[in-house]
Amino acid sequence: MFYPYRRYVLKLIQVFMKTAYFTPLLFLTLILLSACKNKVVMSVSGSVDYLGEANISVSEQPLHYKYSPKKIYSVTHKENGAFKIDIPISVNRKLIFTIDDQSLSLIADPNDKLNLTISRASFPLDTDFNSIHKDDYEAYKNYLSETDGLDKLIEKEMNNFKA
Repeated sequence: MFYPYRRYVLKLIQVFMKTAYFTPLLFLTLILLSACKNKVVMSVSGSVDYLGEANISVSEQPLHYKYSPKKIYSVTHKENGAFKIDIPISVNRKLIFTIDDQSLSLIADPNDKLNLTISRASFPLDTDFNSIHKDDYEAYKNYLSETDGLDKLIEKEMNNFKA
């Protein structure tokens, strides 16, 4: 009479035993993985031919220009214009390299050791990149040179249209 139910009871015990060992093992694994969290950073180095009193910074592009918090990392430079900074990379993968009021967009890639050679007089147009994304930076530089002065041409055409 008990025999037909014996298989089901044994199967239930086997499932419970697997679960009894599985749950603590899963919990322990999650604790260990959360403790081994590495900080992901991107290294940016380079040189600027002349800085004077200019301020250099790298910032994350905020989600909203007004309401989102802004993370700005100040770059310290040597007298010869050399600089190096390690920037923590978060979910936001858009970085902006700024010298005073001029800026340059950067690709946030922790595998990239970005090296910039900057001519301050014509920044960001005259910037040389040493990066694994060199082709992308060159395409961006071409875009900047093609659109440089476009706002003045539009304003001139608008003034001609008003007259």
